[in-house]
Amino acid sequence: MNRKYTIAGFLLALMTLWLAPLTLNAQANDVVWNLQFYSNPYLIGDSARTATWNGPLTLDWGTTSPGDGVPDNGFSMRAGSNPYFAAGTYRFNVLADDGVSVTVDDQMLVNTYDNGQPAVQLTADVTLTEGNHRVQVNYREAEGLAYVFVNWGIGNNAPINFVQASGAIFTQGRWTTEFYNNTTLTPPIAFANETPSPVADWHMDSPVQQVNADGWSARFRTSFYLDAGVYRATLRADDGVRYYVNGRLLIDQFGMAKGNPFTVDFEVGSGEQTFVIEHVEYGGNAFLEYNLVRLLGVQNVIYIGANPGPQAALGSVATATPVPLTGDFVATVNTARLNVRSQPRVARGNVLTIVSREQQYRAIGRANNGWIQLDVNGVIGWVSGTTIRLDNRRALPITGEGPTS
Repeated sequence: MNRKYTIAGFLLALMTLWLAPLTLNAQANDVVWNLQFYSNPYLIGDSARTATWNGPLTLDWGTTSPGDGVPDNGFSMRAGSNPYFAAGTYRFNVLADDGVSVTVDDQMLVNTYDNGQPAVQLTADVTLTEGNHRVQVNYREAEGLAYVFVNWGIGNNAPINFVQASGAIFTQGRWTTEFYNNTTLTPPIAFANETPSPVADWHMDSPVQQVNADGWSARFRTSFYLDAGVYRATLRADDGVRYYVNGRLLIDQFGMAKGNPFTVDFEVGSGEQTFVIEHVEYGGNAFLEYNLVRLLGVQNVIYIGANPGPQAALGSVATATPVPLTGDFVATVNTARLNVRSQPRVARGNVLTIVSREQQYRAIGRANNGWIQLDVNGVIGWVSGTTIRLDNRRALPITGEGPTS
C-alpha cells in the first residue's frame, strides 16, 4: 500500500471526526431569516419594514427603533426560516424582552408573547426528523429594552447561554470624520467634520458634495468614558468596515460585506476608551450601522424539558415531526406558479416569494378585496383569493386593505 495515500486517508478521517461536532453546532449559524416588522404589537396589517438576517437570531435594539417606519416601543416582528436539520433532539434557547413565541412546523415550543419574561432564558428540547423544518419566531416589544435571541444545537453541542444587553447604547457623542476620494483611506482628505454618530444611510448618493458617490472611504473616531465590563459591538455596512478599540483591530471586513452584520465582544477597564470605525464604499448603495452595548448576565435559566405537557406561563413543547397541514385555514395553490406579494394588490405589491401548484400554506388573514394573507415558511405575504382553494375564508380576520378603486 502506498504510504502517501495511507497518511492522506488518515488525515481525511481525522478531519472528518474533527469537523463532525462543528457541523452539528453550525446548524443555527447557517440560517437565513426573513424579518417582517409591524408598527403595532400584534403583527397586524402590512409590515412597516422587511429585512433579512444571517445566522443565529441575535437582535438587540436597546431602546431604539429597529428601523424606518417602526416605533421605538409597541412594535412586533415575525422572523421565519426553513433550515435543514439532521435527525436528533435539539435544544432551543430563547431570550427576549418583551414577549416571544417560537414554533417549529406549526407546533409551539415556547410562548411568552403576552406574558414576557425579560432576562429569563427559556430552554426547551424538541425531537426532529431529518430534513427541513419551518422555524418561526414572533416577537412583541412593549416598552423599554428590545431584544430577541434564539439559537439551537444538538446533543452536547447545544449553544452556550445567552448574555443580556444593558440597553445603554454608546454610539452617540462627538465623532471626528474624515472622507477620502479613494477606497484605501489615502490622503489627501476630501472632507472633514464632526458628527454626533457614524450611523448613516447614504443610499446611492455622495455623503457630501466634496466626496464621490462611489469609490470612497471614511474614518470615524471618538473617545469617551466606560465603566469596566464586557461590551458587544455590532456593525453592518455596505460595502466594508473595520473596527478598532483602543488601537486594537477587532473587526476586519473591508471587502464587499454587503450588509452582513459583524459582532465582537471585548472587555475594558474603567476609563477613557478610544473607538475608530473605517468604512469603504465601492459602488451602489452605501450605509453604516453601529451598535455598542454593555453585557450583563442572564438572571435566570428555565429548562422546560424534553417534550413535556403544557406549561402554564411558558407555553408547551412538542415533538416537531412533519405533519400535513390540517384545520380550517389551509390554502392550496391551484396555479402553476403564484407570486406572493407584500401587499394585497398587483400594482404596488412587491414579489416576496413564488409558490407552486398543490403546495399548501396556512392562511392567516384576508383583505377587503378578496386577497388572502399566507404564511409561506415564515414569509408573510398576499395572494389573490382566486388563485387558491380555501374553505371558510370569510372567517379569517381582516389584516389588510386592498385598493378601493
